[in-house]
Amino acid sequence: MDLLCEKYPEGSFVHWLAMFDIHQKDWSDESIKDHAGMYNHIEGKEEYDELCREVEQILSNDDLALFVDYQKEHEFSISQGSLADLERMTRLMLSFDAGVE
Repeated sequence: MDLLCEKYPEGSFVHWLAMFDIHQKDWSDESIKDHAGMYNHIEGKEEYDELCREVEQILSNDDLALFVDYQKEHEFSISQGSLADLERMTRLMLSFDAGVE
């Protein structure tokens, strides 16, 4: 977690994952899209855009696997997402139009 805090001090994606764990039941595309809409509604478009910028940085730095480890450390209540689940999640997040939903 310390490395994540150093590399991503805003903690937007960690916050997203914690909310996802609380509010979603599975890693389906529908759950991810529903969560994007809910996150945008609760946090606002500006915060969603900041989250997307952080996700783009995470992908650029090839750090997504660190977030698989984060889920293990924090014992998520839904089944832990694999690297493939997180890759799909980030693709859907980045393609979500926060201005439309």
